Amino acid sequence: MYACMARQPIFDADRDVFGYELLFRSGPENVFCGMDDNLATTALISDSIHVHDLSMITDRRRCFINITKDILVEETYSFLPPELTVLELLETVEPDRELIQACQKAKEKGYTVALDDYMLEQKFECLLPVIDILKVEFLGLDHEQRSAAAAKSKKFGFQLLAEKVETHDDFKQARKLGYAFFQGFFFCRPEMIQQRALPENEQSCMRLIEQLNQPEMNLDQLEEIIRQDLTLSYKLLKYLNSAAFGFRSKIESIKHGMVLLGDRQLRKWASVVALGSIAGRKPSELLVNSLVRARFCELIADEIGLTARKGDLFMLGMFSILEALLDRPMKDLFAGMPLPEDMTAALVGDPSPLSDVLELVLAFEQADWLRFGELATARQAEESAICKGYAESIVWATELTRQLAQPVPKAAAA
Repeated sequence: MYACMARQPIFDADRDVFGYELLFRSGPENVFCGMDDNLATTALISDSIHVHDLSMITDRRRCFINITKDILVEETYSFLPPELTVLELLETVEPDRELIQACQKAKEKGYTVALDDYMLEQKFECLLPVIDILKVEFLGLDHEQRSAAAAKSKKFGFQLLAEKVETHDDFKQARKLGYAFFQGFFFCRPEMIQQRALPENEQSCMRLIEQLNQPEMNLDQLEEIIRQDLTLSYKLLKYLNSAAFGFRSKIESIKHGMVLLGDRQLRKWASVVALGSIAGRKPSELLVNSLVRARFCELIADEIGLTARKGDLFMLGMFSILEALLDRPMKDLFAGMPLPEDMTAALVGDPSPLSDVLELVLAFEQADWLRFGELATARQAEESAICKGYAESIVWATELTRQLAQPVPKAAAA
């Protein structure tokens, strides 16, 4: 048996990541909702400890894990670090005295306890005094009901988490009502599609991306674009001189670095640096998500029969989030961009031989295990290999984001 594990970010009111919910599937036929809850969660806990480094998967942030009453009562969760773990009670639990006492005991051990998918059901009232976080299914409630949940938070002293927040308007409403945490894919969507002039640094980055994707790269033109943007220049040189490349001698010029990298690696890494430079005004998780998708697409290329197109798949995953980064329509961003036709079509939502690749990645990201299984089967891919690639992509993207986030010293920018 193997485990597929996806993660979904949970944000605070400043749109910084507070933690991640881990979503689990075991084997090609066992979808989580059809499994015995105790078996599914126990397998997740075991897999998290013995296969994945939990602190790496969550970047040492809080880890939300679905649990059942039996697991809480039997303290199976005790293998997990209390400082990182939020025990999330499934909405299927039947509250009773034994469950209340188990919640209190978990809290005494240092764990955070949450109740999932709350929709104002009366039967859960007895649990509200002993939980730390109440996850409210925001999408399924109207404004009056959302406000009622907020009132209960003030009464009992727990924090509110709005889940299934799919739009920026819902995020703003939840924040205004006093919700502390937010889960959903609102952060992957543009805040407002608008025809605005791109700031100078974003224009430089888009010019660089366009030039990198020309059929024949012109190193002189590339060097000129990079040299005109001090942030781009500094970050690219810093990254080229990092341990990730292991060049024996120090790279002191952009041109020298470009020659050593070669076209394929230059296209990849200069695009990564460009994307990192335009992501500053957005939630940092957006850049992480872009890099996870990019690396994930690249790592599964062999498994889905597209080995020769690893570079294209990396770009496909990375560019898939550009609309949310720049708040511009995909069709406008890629109009005239010299990308392969099937890549452009997939990015703008038109039918393409690569559309199913992007759909597979998104299905995994959203823990839509049924659709993921269908797409993997259609590509004759081993699900276990794809699952492994996702975990590797998270670790890779997290480390790279740290490097890209380092500020440019004043001396370098002067």
